[in-house]
Amino acid sequence: MILILTHINSLITYKLRYDCFMTERKLIDARGAACPGPMMELIAMLKLVEIGDEIELLSNDPGTASDVPTWCEKVGHKLISKTKEEDHWALIVCRAK
Repeated sequence: MILILTHINSLITYKLRYDCFMTERKLIDARGAACPGPMMELIAMLKLVEIGDEIELLSNDPGTASDVPTWCEKVGHKLISKTKEEDHWALIVCRAK
């Protein structure tokens, strides 16, 4: 019983933290693709997934790290995280509408 309650609380916390309930996560490995390639791949994938699904975008194009957050804010999707790895950026976007 406690384990289930903790699990439920964890899901509620996750949902409130991100204002988006993840059902599935897709990966786009766009490392090596130049601008606007990574953004175009993200937009195409967002059209295919359900509301609440997350997409992780890997890109070593420097513009992607600034373009994706700006675009998400403009169109109403949620940027969950943006992390600089050794040789690329990892961005997680949740389809919000």
